[in-house]
Amino acid sequence: MKCPNCGTHNGKTNKYCRDCGTRLEVIVPKEAKQEPESRSDEVRLGEELFAVHELLEADDLEAALEKGA
Repeated sequence: MKCPNCGTHNGKTNKYCRDCGTRLEVIVPKEAKQEPESRSDEVRLGEELFAVHELLEADDLEAALEKGA
């Protein structure tokens, strides 16, 4: 990365110029989000746990064990 003040070339992750100390704008690449897949898995798991919980609340242990297996 080139310093806008003095023109010195600095490393990509430098926050300040190594020669003049000017603060550098560090551009950090964003990682691709994988939330849609994991989110649907979390929702599916939550729905299954909720169904088992409802069966346990209704004192239907056999159905809860079968659903949870």
